[in-house]
Amino acid sequence: MTKYKLHITGSDSIGLNFVENIVAMANLGAVIQEGTYPTMRFPHGVTMTLESETPPTPSAVIRVFNAETNREVFAAFVEPTAAEFSMESEETTNDKSTNGGTPWTKEQLLAMDFQTELRAVCDAVGITGRSKDKMIKEYLAKFE
Repeated sequence: MTKYKLHITGSDSIGLNFVENIVAMANLGAVIQEGTYPTMRFPHGVTMTLESETPPTPSAVIRVFNAETNREVFAAFVEPTAAEFSMESEETTNDKSTNGGTPWTKEQLLAMDFQTELRAVCDAVGITGRSKDKMIKEYLAKFE
């Protein structure tokens, strides 16, 4: 098992993120380093030690060092694949705008709750308004 030194800071002025980071590292088995005390005013900070086979994942507020060599451990870089970054827009079907690929019928639209269901269906195709009848007419005209 390798011993790691963790420098934990917080990103918010009241320390909530700082406490969350300490709890997360304590769940992994980290303890406050002997002879050090946490800084409880902004900017918050604490040094903890952890014995583990694999280092915890470093982040902007959690810096990880190998305690034996005092060298920083960086997060593994994953090369993005070309499929993840595409400049072409992909056509996506919105399940709310149609009923399984077919437009909603007038009877189905009338049976929907106006505030939740009908507005969601009409918003999905770009129709807005306050009148239920007007929105239904616009929806049916768009899909005829």
